[in-house]
Parts: sequence; C-alpha cells; structure tokens
Amino acid sequence: MDKASAAAATAFLLIAVAALHAQALSLEQLRQTSKIVRNMCLKKTGVDLALVEGIQEGQFPDNQDLKCYMKCCMGAMQVLRQGRYNVNAAKNQAEKMLPPDLKDRFLSMLDACSDRGDGADDDCEMAYQLTKCSYETDKEIFLFP
Repeated sequence: MDKASAAAATAFLLIAVAALHAQALSLEQLRQTSKIVRNMCLKKTGVDLALVEGIQEGQFPDNQDLKCYMKCCMGAMQVLRQGRYNVNAAKNQAEKMLPPDLKDRFLSMLDACSDRGDGADDDCEMAYQLTKCSYETDKEIFLFP
C-alpha cells in the first residue's frame, strides 16, 4: 500500500475508532466517514464519479476502472489483500462499527457473499463480484464508499 493509501486507511480507521468510543455509527455516519476512502480511490483509479455514484443505486456496469475502484476501497478497508477476501476482517469491522439494529443484517449479507468472488480472474473482478452480491443481498443497508 502506498503512503497515500495508508494515510487514508489510517484516517478512516481513526475516525471510526473515535466514534466507537461514544457509540456505534449510524449508516449515514458510516457513509460520511467512508468518503475518505472514496476520495483516495477516485484519485488512484481515475474512475468516472458517475460510475461510483451509481454503485449505491445498484448500477454495476462492466467497467474495469470501476472494478478496480472497488478493489482499492476494499484494500483500504483491509478486507481484500493479495487476491483474498477476508470476511472475518469485514465482520470484525461490522461488529465494532454498526448499530445493533443493522449488525445482524450486515453480517448475514457478508456471509451470503463471502465466496462470490472465488474464481475471479483478478482482484478487481473479485471486488466487483463481492460488491454486487452485497447490493443484491440487502440493498437497504448496502454501503460502499
């Protein structure tokens, strides 16, 4: 991970940890916090902002820049590294950051999609498949930077 990526991931985690000491974050607070990762990965991948904004609306075009944006975000959140999706790291983050009324649904979504990226040609495709599955599983609580 380059210095900019490490700094953005660290900032994201520090904000999340600081909020945890007070209480779990709401879905809206998580969306606001995730903008740090979003901005870093927008710059790193050069993906069109309209494509990124479409993710939250369930728009998943077959676009390599968008797929690699998803990989960047998942890497910054420490859940996708060297071709492996770490569902336990994702669950750990969910346990710590989500309010109780969302936690069980989010954990179920993670379980439902944990193997979706298996057999993908590359990390970008894996991230795309995992993200798309998450949206399709529970779009009401879907959250992606």
